[in-house]
This record gives sequence, C-alpha cells and structure tokens, in this order.
Amino acid sequence: MRYRYYPFKAKLTTKNNRTKTIWRPVIDVIFLNGKKFVSYPVLLDTGADYNILHSEIGEMLGLKINTGKKRDLFGMGNQPIVGYEHKISFKLPGLKSTETVAIFSDELSVDSHAVLGNSGFFDKFKVTFDYKNKIIEVS
Repeated sequence: MRYRYYPFKAKLTTKNNRTKTIWRPVIDVIFLNGKKFVSYPVLLDTGADYNILHSEIGEMLGLKINTGKKRDLFGMGNQPIVGYEHKISFKLPGLKSTETVAIFSDELSVDSHAVLGNSGFFDKFKVTFDYKNKIIEVS
C-alpha cells in the first residue's frame, strides 16, 4: 500500500511566527479491540522501539489502561513517561488486520504523535521511505 508524507508547519523559533514545512511519514491506521475501532493518524518512527499511543485511543477501544503491564518509556527528555502495555489489532487500508502490542500513556503531550515503532510494526511489514518523492510503501 502507498501513502503520502504529510506536511506540517513547524515554528523556526519562539521569538517570531516564521514557519517551515516539515514532511513526516504520518498515516491513518484503524486500531481494533473486539468490535470497537478507532481511526487515528500515527507517525511511522524507525527510532521508536515500541508502538506508543495516547491513552484516549485505548479508552475508546474499551481498554482499562492501568490494568496493562506498566512500562517506563525513555525518549528525548530526561524523565521517563509511564505507559501500560496491551494487545490490540490494527488495520491499514488494503492490508489485513494485524495483532500487535501497544503501550498507552496519558503522559504523551497532546501535540505529540502516536507512533508505530520497531517492535509491533516494522517487524511485521516491509516499509520503504522515499522522502524525495514523499511516498511511503508498506507491504
């Protein structure tokens, strides 16, 4: 399946309103849990070890977030964020539904993207990034 990179406006500095267009590999994914489903845009992040989603997604899927296995997640900041691991499924248009593990956290910034990472996404699909032509292929 082919997807297009998505353009985002990024502020260059907090001192003025100058922006630059940043192209990111963000695609819409349908997350599933039983008969419940949520369509949500996610960043395909080869630097992420895991699938990390906002808690609200899990709640919409009917999960009791805090009942999952507790995980400390480390990223660019000095402090870890806490998340909870749950088994769910997801579906990409044109491809079959796939089971995975996702970590849900209410400590993700509302401005941050949910991400699909190495364990649970990239280990299940062949993904090709063509930044020059702004195309992502998933098979």
